[in-house]
Amino acid sequence: MRAGEFSTTARGAASYETGGAAGGPLLTDVLGYRISGWYRTDGGYVDRVDPFTGATVEANSNRQWGKSGRAALTWAPTSGVDVTPSFDYESFSIRDTPVFYWPLSNAEAGKLRNGSLVQQP
Repeated sequence: MRAGEFSTTARGAASYETGGAAGGPLLTDVLGYRISGWYRTDGGYVDRVDPFTGATVEANSNRQWGKSGRAALTWAPTSGVDVTPSFDYESFSIRDTPVFYWPLSNAEAGKLRNGSLVQQP
């Protein structure tokens, strides 16, 4: 099974996600497996600017992304007994803060700006 999604943010960057899973028996009624993976990117909508000049340092700087994976194996040695060890992995990152500076921004026009001199993950 596979799935995907795409979206946009007004005055911001695009977002998307995709994932998939597979599984089935390795030995009928005794051993089975399941694996899955997922990736998502959320586009940013706040630009980091130089607070002195107003020049854009990084557009849509508050983007974020996440990924995960899982693998499991189920063993049924006897009727009524299932043993399922699994391995899970997850990672999430935020590039920069979604906080914006009101004096540098024009919220009514959808221009959100952050005047931090350095990235604020």
